[in-house]
Amino acid sequence: MPQEFQVVQCYSCSTFQVHQVKKALKWACKMCGEKQSIKKVFGRGTGAECRQHVQKLNTRRGDLDTIKQTVTLASDVDLLDDNTAETATEMQYVPTEIGKWSQFVDAQQDGDNNSSSDDDDEGLTTSSLANARGRKRKG
Repeated sequence: MPQEFQVVQCYSCSTFQVHQVKKALKWACKMCGEKQSIKKVFGRGTGAECRQHVQKLNTRRGDLDTIKQTVTLASDVDLLDDNTAETATEMQYVPTEIGKWSQFVDAQQDGDNNSSSDDDDEGLTTSSLANARGRKRKG
């Protein structure tokens, strides 16, 4: 019987996360560390399915946050007079950092183009340490 996972959202930092289904209804956020109880399950299934769902939900949440920021900045500029509008455009918040997830999404898309040709082993590797265990030491 495969393990079942669920998608939950933290009340403090609002990130969506994947957690194993357990009898206990308590869980701790992996981002901010807040302990909380499960209020709503946004999805349930295998680990891979839940991870994909979490990526979609967190991407949507990030997009909505950036839209809200641009709308509030635009409304602030509209409220100012024509004389102060020039100084307000200079004082606008310009994020120095690209979105939280964009660096990972771009890297993942670039990696998908390169590694799609030989995915026969599905990323499984054998370490040399595992092979060395079978040998006996001389001496």
